[in-house]
Amino acid sequence: MRLSTILAVLCCCKLQYGQQSTPVTGKFMEKSSDIPISNAIIILESTSQEFTSNDNGEFKIHLTETGEQMLHISAVDYITKRFSLYLQFAN
Repeated sequence: MRLSTILAVLCCCKLQYGQQSTPVTGKFMEKSSDIPISNAIIILESTSQEFTSNDNGEFKIHLTETGEQMLHISAVDYITKRFSLYLQFAN
């Protein structure tokens, strides 16, 4: 079984005052070869919501809370990772 680490590219974002949710987009790629990782599962810890990357490794999640958000990212044959993402209101 091949095990590699997942390289996640997350865009920085700020929540706009009064906005229902803010989209965060990115792409999962194999760290050593930049090959896209399809069907990776992203779990937002605070809400247990699940999102999945497409065939090109791209994903889009919608965040509604500010502050630190923990994301669990897993894919078959890859090591599961946990990422912290900090969101704040835009001025």
